Amino acid sequence: PEAELAATLELRLSDGERAALSAARSHEGEWLELTEMGIGDDCATCLATWLQTNRTITVLNLGKNTIGDEGAQALAAVLAPNNALRVLCLSDNRIADDGARALAEMLERNRAIEQLFIGINEIHADGATSIGRALEHNHTLRSLNIQHNRIGVNGARAILAALEHNHTLQELSLRETFIRDDGAQALGAILEHNNTVLRKLDLSDNVIRDDGARALGSMLKHNTILKML
Repeated sequence: PEAELAATLELRLSDGERAALSAARSHEGEWLELTEMGIGDDCATCLATWLQTNRTITVLNLGKNTIGDEGAQALAAVLAPNNALRVLCLSDNRIADDGARALAEMLERNRAIEQLFIGINEIHADGATSIGRALEHNHTLRSLNIQHNRIGVNGARAILAALEHNHTLQELSLRETFIRDDGAQALGAILEHNNTVLRKLDLSDNVIRDDGARALGSMLKHNTILKML
């Protein structure tokens, strides 16, 4: 049924999407880059079907396409048991909370992906909260980039709070995620007392003023692990 579905979807693909799918199928290396090829949900689903039998790709870059929730769900379902992929980039697509929840479920099961890029999408607090819950069970991911999403303080807090149970995430980008002073204060309080291994936290391009900066400065007096803020 999955092969039949993929064959049906292929009939609806644009020329750019067909080129992307063809490039994937003929690819023999470990790094597959399919950026800016107009890949949407149908093509992402076809790629997911192909990935089921691929065990050589370690870096998959699908950034700057038009993948939405359906495409993210298809990819997440296939990548959950995948033991080869180390880096997954889905930045600058159209993934919203449903897609983020699917990626969170993938993270709970996956034991290989070390870097996940999902910035510049349409993820809000609910999707980020799901990812936070997943991080409590994931012990492989080392870098998470969720920048340029409207996750706000609630989404950011859920991710950072999860680090109390996660001892592998070392880099986190929350750049331009609509965090204000109250958010910076909440995040500072979490990082001041939690025993995390987070070494790099990007909070740039948020609306953090003096009160938030003071809270983060106070946190740094107690947190000896964080090296870049």
